[in-house]
Amino acid sequence: MLCWARRVLAFTVLMGAFAPRATGQVETTELEELKIDLWPEYDRPATLVMYRFRLKPSASLSVPVAVPIPSNVGEPHAVAWRDDKGSLFVAQFTRRAEGDRAMVLARLGSREGQLEFYADIDIAGRQRFLRLVWPGGIGVGSLSFQIQRPAGASEFRVTPTPSRQWEGEDGLTYALVELGPQDASARPAIEIEYEKDSTALSAPATSPPPPAPRPVVPETATLPASPMPWWVIAAGGVVLGFLGAAVLYTFRGAKESHPKREPPGDGQKPIFCPDCGTKGRRTDSFCMNCGTRLLTK
Repeated sequence: MLCWARRVLAFTVLMGAFAPRATGQVETTELEELKIDLWPEYDRPATLVMYRFRLKPSASLSVPVAVPIPSNVGEPHAVAWRDDKGSLFVAQFTRRAEGDRAMVLARLGSREGQLEFYADIDIAGRQRFLRLVWPGGIGVGSLSFQIQRPAGASEFRVTPTPSRQWEGEDGLTYALVELGPQDASARPAIEIEYEKDSTALSAPATSPPPPAPRPVVPETATLPASPMPWWVIAAGGVVLGFLGAAVLYTFRGAKESHPKREPPGDGQKPIFCPDCGTKGRRTDSFCMNCGTRLLTK
């Protein structure tokens, strides 16, 4: 019982370490690197925008990280943080409007995070146009854009001119625009133009999946860090422990009340272990089953 109490206490302390802290603390705005992926008409008739960012080593994880997005895109579709194995975990966040910019305040479990939202595309017949402005407000050590060319697109143009283009494992073409360091006042823009005859999306045509992983999270503004309260998990562990102990006690009691006894076959009176009931020989000093000392005299 004492062992289970210690486990429950340790679990409580662990969950308390990851519980959200009180609001009102100053957020961190130290981004070492920010890569913005733009996937027009990928899984919706809009542009999927993905921020993949890394905090500076000096940034504190005890306060939220502030990441700016355009205010006209509404709530982020998903916010997550990445562990050292590359797995994504849902992050709790709030949104704070600041004019044409909105700050997403996210609590991360590591220095690497990912944020997603959708931006509208201007469509006029077969013409497509997208202009995305980095809203600024924080400094970034290195800013770059990676643009996915939609399946079936032609006359594809990106401004500023990409530094390189390549074909991904999914069969789609990608272009990279590197803008370098940006201070908090910088508001660089990127423009994408292309032509497309159909409204077909790129996602059904990609195989294997695109290189950048996406977290599987519900579309909600505030997401829980765990699917159930910690006390439910702890109570379940305690109940399972008691059930296991009861089954073991019952099994041992039944075994002791019905010792295995066989009639002697050598004409000599056998001896039986006083603890487990196993038959032994008169020359044995200890039980061959449980090791209990035998009374041979």
